[in-house]
Amino acid sequence: MAKIKKIPNDNISELLGGIDKKFIDNDDFLDIVQWNLRWFNSMDKDRAKKIEKVLSLLNSDIFVFQEIADGSLDDIAKSLSENGKGSYQVAYGTTGGQQRIAIMWDMEWVRTKDDIIELFGKNTVTTPNGKDVFPRLPLWSYFFCKSTISNRRGFDFQLVGLHLKSQMDKEGTNEDNLQRTLSAAKLSDWLIKEGNRFDSDIIILGDWNEPPDAEAWESLRNLEKNKNVKFTKINDKTNFSHLYYLNRNDVGSLLDLRVVTSPFAKEMNKTGGTIHWLALEELLSGSATAGEVKKIINEIKTEITDHLPVLTRFGVSKKH
Repeated sequence: MAKIKKIPNDNISELLGGIDKKFIDNDDFLDIVQWNLRWFNSMDKDRAKKIEKVLSLLNSDIFVFQEIADGSLDDIAKSLSENGKGSYQVAYGTTGGQQRIAIMWDMEWVRTKDDIIELFGKNTVTTPNGKDVFPRLPLWSYFFCKSTISNRRGFDFQLVGLHLKSQMDKEGTNEDNLQRTLSAAKLSDWLIKEGNRFDSDIIILGDWNEPPDAEAWESLRNLEKNKNVKFTKINDKTNFSHLYYLNRNDVGSLLDLRVVTSPFAKEMNKTGGTIHWLALEELLSGSATAGEVKKIINEIKTEITDHLPVLTRFGVSKKH
């Protein structure tokens, strides 16, 4: 394996090799990072420490996580705060068992304006066969972000964290696809009918478990056609976020998606998107063998997670 070049102030493990410095937070942006941590709990101290190092480097204003055991991020939030990386607080969903949605935010830059709650309720939306469309209910929050310009007010926004039904159709009924289709329809309906009640921008993101061109998201593409949201334009399906290995040229797919109503999304395609580990990028862009690529992907999946973090970035200093 080629020696990985370090970036300045990189303090994450040799396994990952580093993160491109363009993804590291600065005061000109509101940064929101979404990340599925795959069955994360606080029992594996070594893994938790690796993840904490990544979060410390990214230093995002808000993190939205999936597959989180209740309370398992509390020690990480405390450690980040004690080490001067922010003043982080965590809220957890109540559904999903030990694979919950969680939101962690830096209170130095963003504050909640209402209680963080789950939308819709269990078994509110079901398939004809009685399957709950949302195995983990969407986690809704309402934030205020302060401006970096002293004489200007910040802005409000709503944030919804998702983890939609997985692609595990064991009985061959296509019920999992129907659940995702109905979940997108419900979210689209909520965006138009209820999301506007606070007169603020709306950001919906998380693990959708299908790529942006999937048939299940037709209702959202219709909203995009009517210029209600941005969806396909800010989710580049060629830029994978879920790691797997089929062959040297097929190592992932884009399952971690975003929907925004915000007019400030102009920055998203410039500096946002999937955050790739430099170690993996170097292998894929060079002459590494299939075995070398497969080895590092398996190590990353085992020691960190099988998803890459995805950054949604909004410029704040010039817009507000």
